[in-house]
Amino acid sequence: MSRLPQLTLFALILGLAGTAAGQQGLGETFAEILERQTGKKLTPEDRQKLIDAAQREAQQNQLRQTSNDELDAELKALRAALAAEPEGGAKISTGPGKGFTLLSGDENFSLNLGALIQIQASYTDLDNNREGHGAPPIPPYPTGTTYGGNQDTSNWAVRRARILMQGHAFDPKFTYKLQFEASNGGQVDQTAPDNNVGLLDAWVNYEFDPALNVAAGQMKSPFGLQSTHLAWRLQTIERSQASNFFAPPPRQIGGLLWGMFGDPDAPVIEYSVGAFNGEGVGATNDETGQQFVATLRVEPFGEEDRKKLAPTWMQAEGDPMHLEDPYLMIGGGGSYDSDDTNAQTSGRGVELSRANIEGQFKMMGFSLQGEYFWEWWNPADGTTRLNKGYYGQLGYFILPSEFEVYGRYDHIDISRTALSSQYYGANPTYEIDEYTLGLGYFFSPDNPHAWKIQAEYVYRQSEALGATLDFDDQIFRAMLTFVL
Repeated sequence: MSRLPQLTLFALILGLAGTAAGQQGLGETFAEILERQTGKKLTPEDRQKLIDAAQREAQQNQLRQTSNDELDAELKALRAALAAEPEGGAKISTGPGKGFTLLSGDENFSLNLGALIQIQASYTDLDNNREGHGAPPIPPYPTGTTYGGNQDTSNWAVRRARILMQGHAFDPKFTYKLQFEASNGGQVDQTAPDNNVGLLDAWVNYEFDPALNVAAGQMKSPFGLQSTHLAWRLQTIERSQASNFFAPPPRQIGGLLWGMFGDPDAPVIEYSVGAFNGEGVGATNDETGQQFVATLRVEPFGEEDRKKLAPTWMQAEGDPMHLEDPYLMIGGGGSYDSDDTNAQTSGRGVELSRANIEGQFKMMGFSLQGEYFWEWWNPADGTTRLNKGYYGQLGYFILPSEFEVYGRYDHIDISRTALSSQYYGANPTYEIDEYTLGLGYFFSPDNPHAWKIQAEYVYRQSEALGATLDFDDQIFRAMLTFVL
């Protein structure tokens, strides 16, 4: 047999022999072809060699095909195993402004890790009439600015730098929250050292029913609307001066009973009753008096999303989602402290009572919000001084979830011993008006407040009744907010 017919024959065998079923016939067919090409009759031995070669090639092809099929099946099973959640294993989820959440397989434990960073730039243009008087601005000082006596200031500040841990343990109804602040807020008049990490929130809550929750620890007092809103969900860069001045110290140690009645798409009633030390963040009580707080809020049309019950303090200001259905909240509250040592700088306690009414409306990108405060300040001399304050703010998202313009008017009317009483008299009465115009650009459509940049202009008028020191100040500020 020549070499060429052999190569031709084996090439045909390699290309055509696919199964063992026709191996006998295949070998005999090739033998007949070879006999016609050569004109010679193959010996029985040569014919058998061709049949054996066809059989071996068919068997090898079948083994290769079987191996490929088995490999494909193994790869598919591996992909399915990787894609599926392991039974009983932990789950990890994340999202804009929602941090990282670890949930146990039985869903009885969860841990959410988050962070907040706010970088603020401000320029304060003080009234030239301050020159020569040496008088600082009339308190309260605008939060987040850097008043430095009677001179203009320009400042960069890490307004907030917070680390958050929250979740539930043993049961989804048993929730907890820990929050730490690593920034001093960029305020020059703070007594705390710079970069001093402090504990803001440390509380636990158990939900017996949506209408009955019990919480204890260090938390925000429920009195006031804007004071209870999360800082990164504010419509403006800073809270109103009325909210800062009249609401109790923002965080207190104490206990709280609260709940919500109704369905998300029907009228909802929210209440809270609490007792706190009344001394501020991390402060224990040095007397027997407690600060008692109670609030009541009604949402006549239901919740914002009409899907789930959510306390007012968890909601955002403004209407970035362009709600198609109207949202309305009206409410009010009160607080009483028989011995409030935060009421004046002397440290002597006074009897302090506060009340407020509040409201909020949202629809189709438009929002309106306001509060009115009363404060009865009763010092040891038996006199009663009534202080008042209010604000109203509105905004509109020109581009849904992306671009908003807003404005606010803010007024306080105060009769109280002031830090600078040597300039304004022992018991001055003074009024402060603030006018704010601003805009915000939002980068995350799923959770707009989680990543935004804002800029605003504030015009501030201070008037001390019966004195000659009246000032007009201007504040320019911008802030970047990033929530992990």
